[in-house]
Amino acid sequence: YKLGENIDEAYTDFFMEYRGSSAGSETNSMNHNSNYVDYTRNSMDLNWGSGGKFIYLWTSKANTLPPITDITVVFDNPDNVNPDWPSVYWQNTQSPADVNKSVGGKFIYIKYIR
Repeated sequence: YKLGENIDEAYTDFFMEYRGSSAGSETNSMNHNSNYVDYTRNSMDLNWGSGGKFIYLWTSKANTLPPITDITVVFDNPDNVNPDWPSVYWQNTQSPADVNKSVGGKFIYIKYIR
């Protein structure tokens, strides 16, 4: 979503899923930090090729939250860059989701602003 385009296509919420097996794309009504709406799992494993467990990004376009207007990737400490921006969390937590979880190396976080 970019300002001036169709606001109904804007992403409004994200969370990460960490699991031991692969999974395809699917859409479910579910809760994430008190926002109960339809979320869609992106079928791309964000840990693909690393030898670690599977990490998936879930997204929502529900109009229960304002649209997300910018996204950035942060390495190591998520508070070092754009400290006032929230991080994408693991489902139903306030823990920033490390996209490199279980594989070692630098911590990688996704942050956004509404």
